Amino acid sequence: MDQDAYYHIKIAEMYKNHGFIYKLPWMIFSIHAQRYVDFHFLFHWLLVPFALIFGNLIWAMKAAIVFYLTTGIFILGFVMDKFNIKYRWIFLLFYILSSPIVLGRMLFGRGIIIFVGIIFLFIYFLHNEKKTALAVISLISVWTYPGFPVLILFFILNQFLKFIYDKKIDFKLILITAAGFIAGLIVHPAFPRQFYGYYLELIRQFIQPAGIESIAEWTSADKGILIAALGLPVTALIFRLMIIKEHSALESSLLIMIILVFFSLTFSIKPLEYLLLLLTVYLALNNW
Repeated sequence: MDQDAYYHIKIAEMYKNHGFIYKLPWMIFSIHAQRYVDFHFLFHWLLVPFALIFGNLIWAMKAAIVFYLTTGIFILGFVMDKFNIKYRWIFLLFYILSSPIVLGRMLFGRGIIIFVGIIFLFIYFLHNEKKTALAVISLISVWTYPGFPVLILFFILNQFLKFIYDKKIDFKLILITAAGFIAGLIVHPAFPRQFYGYYLELIRQFIQPAGIESIAEWTSADKGILIAALGLPVTALIFRLMIIKEHSALESSLLIMIILVFFSLTFSIKPLEYLLLLLTVYLALNNW
């Protein structure tokens, strides 16, 4: 756990006691004092039961981390089962054990612990063209974690490649999925103030403020960290590319996303978690 984890569970406790929070005026050394936007609000509500059960917030957050990470792994297993992946237990163990650094970052207790399960379900619903479920999971992603633009990018990329592969466009799927994302943005407790929060989270934090010392999340990934975190996963990826040449639209979408996320690590270490989960799904899909 790091400081972010305590912030999240403390907000959950405040939700439990006071309902939705619109202001945090006492955080005088934070931008939240002037412009508080909770773009993790569904994540915080999902932490409320743990704040209710446990008297100690530290133990509440630890229990939530274990519960939601385990749920994400079960969702990955469910998705692999639906894809008829052979040796799915090997790929589940690969996801859990292949990168101790990524696993350690997942244990920090940020919204990504829930978002990973959302990503797995989004991939499954998109591949099977489950339109209503795709709209719902898109809406939930916006309410849960500010990393939802990753899903938008993946969706656009996938639809473009499906057009290249199949020479057709499913406009209904595109419209329904877009409606899910748009509804998540509009039907939001902080609307329209959350857009400034997205700017800070997704753009501004990558530009180091003058006179402020860089923190780890604002810096590019160190070479040593990359080797330690991704040595085994990238080796598996290279081996997979050497023996398998043909790709479906979904596999091509995942591969391009992997490449994009890898290069984004030159700006920030934050996308490291996405890389492993995308790699795991990509490696599993071909059935070897």
